[in-house]
Amino acid sequence: MGHGVLAARFIQKNYTAFVCHFNLLLQSSNYVTCRESIRLLGELLLQRENFSIMMNYISDRENLKILMNLLRCKRKRIQIEAFHVFKVVFQIHLMSHHGR
Repeated sequence: MGHGVLAARFIQKNYTAFVCHFNLLLQSSNYVTCRESIRLLGELLLQRENFSIMMNYISDRENLKILMNLLRCKRKRIQIEAFHVFKVVFQIHLMSHHGR
């Protein structure tokens, strides 16, 4: 069993606490903390073993608000990282509506 599978299990078991703490990192006033957190979120959501985590994350409006606010950030690098995550969210949203 790989680290990705173990990490996915841990996040699934502790989803609410994990997302609460992770969202605090995304909203940090520290540039490096915010930038690296949004980059890590993008990597996390794209891993196959985290599919259910991704679906839970993107179905929560509060999480989407945080992403939208990061798109408005004055720091270009944070905007770019947030855009990459938002692209994934948007694609999943489109695919779920086409499947209906």
